[in-house]
Amino acid sequence: MLLSEIYDDVSLEDAPYFSALYGPSRHAIVVPDLSQVTEHLEGLTDCPEDLYLIEGDPQSFDDSVFSVDELEKAVVVKIADRQWRYSRFPEVPLFGRAARESRIESRHAEREVLSERFATLSFDVQKLSVCIRRSAALSAVIWRLRLSLTRKQKSVN
Repeated sequence: MLLSEIYDDVSLEDAPYFSALYGPSRHAIVVPDLSQVTEHLEGLTDCPEDLYLIEGDPQSFDDSVFSVDELEKAVVVKIADRQWRYSRFPEVPLFGRAARESRIESRHAEREVLSERFATLSFDVQKLSVCIRRSAALSAVIWRLRLSLTRKQKSVN
């Protein structure tokens, strides 16, 4: 089972924390026993460059296996004595259906605003085009009148 499936019901507020907690291993596969996986990894080619496997029971997954210090919108995960990982809370968390649905809703709202703005700008462009055409026509009339007046003045002189 994918780790992201285990955290699919995480709340919108908790989604950034769990995304940061797991970092690049957020796409991990949770398996019951890591020792039984090794033989399946030999010669495996149809997989990402880095494949993360986490041992655990998908039905009662325990995320307390990490030593974690929570900071302001970030976590420090102490993987080993000499290996730590610092991860900021992502603006767009990958965990949780609520986070994804919220992102979709905000994108729909953004699209609506942009559609309205586009419609307004299109209307403004049409009005401006009409004004430009009228201005060009008026300029042509004025030019012809000036030309006509200039000719009359020359013929009078």
